[in-house]
Amino acid sequence: MAYSEIEPLDEELHAIGEGENWQESWYFNWADERHNVFGLTRIGYRFRQKQIDGLILTIRNGNPEYLYPAVKLPYHGDWAEITAKDGLRAKNLVLKTKEPLKKWQLLLEGKDAMDLTWEAYTPVFDFHAFGQDIPANITGRHFEQSGTVKGWTRFNGHELEINGFGQRDKSWGVRDWAEIEGWNWISAQFDEDFAFNVWEGFLNGKVYHNGFIFIDGENFPVEKVLINFKWGKYEHLPLEAGLEIYYRSGNRSGNILKVNASAMGHFPLAKKGLWIQESHAQFTAELKGKRRKGIGVIEHAYHVGILGTLIRLPRMPKALIKAMVPF
Repeated sequence: MAYSEIEPLDEELHAIGEGENWQESWYFNWADERHNVFGLTRIGYRFRQKQIDGLILTIRNGNPEYLYPAVKLPYHGDWAEITAKDGLRAKNLVLKTKEPLKKWQLLLEGKDAMDLTWEAYTPVFDFHAFGQDIPANITGRHFEQSGTVKGWTRFNGHELEINGFGQRDKSWGVRDWAEIEGWNWISAQFDEDFAFNVWEGFLNGKVYHNGFIFIDGENFPVEKVLINFKWGKYEHLPLEAGLEIYYRSGNRSGNILKVNASAMGHFPLAKKGLWIQESHAQFTAELKGKRRKGIGVIEHAYHVGILGTLIRLPRMPKALIKAMVPF
């Protein structure tokens, strides 16, 4: 059940395909329950625009803690000279593979700094290997893994030792931010024997489902997910979520994992009319008759347009507004 067409070379840059919005993206997150902290980092290469986007954000004790926006950085070099082995760079942010499909180093250099080792404990899950798919205007290829995260961060003069869990993904293909209708991406890690990731996307009236459940060394593909949100202060601000995850195990379809999630903090992002609500969350699920507790993220994205983004600006940290405008 761990079948995948993904190979170690897929960690590196691929041949640039057709389309104005062709890009390649690497994403990692982490959560440490002891410090009530969640963080994520991403580097994206937008080849046609000759630009690099880099980002770090953290949520701590329920509130936005830190933001490192390195977006729309001009790049005039040869894309073929960039390797994940030597390090992907967006200003002071560096993502470097130490062992393909297994271990990465996440670095930030300077006064604000971090040095994290992200190490997978699940096999790679190929989003295209089991007949499921995702909208063509979001990405062409996509894979994910769950893992452990260890190291340290020093943001705003406050240093934390990190020893927790996280999720990663890698994608390449067309990503047309302005035309994306929205998605729900939810992932949680319970321990090194149990994790899940579900993805629900929307395009032209069609709903797409994808993701995996990892149990005792195996990835099981998600067939469908039903998500019941309870909104907070605003509509589309997740407060709680109930999930019914239908997955395939061997030749058997229709297995169900029921999960409850409760948000602990939020950090909004905006990209070309797409509003992305990042919510640090805690999770409970019953597995093999035992109640399990996990940590992770609810990412709820929905298209609001330029006007909708401007209306929502007061909800966004000022540093991010400065980095993201114009949308």
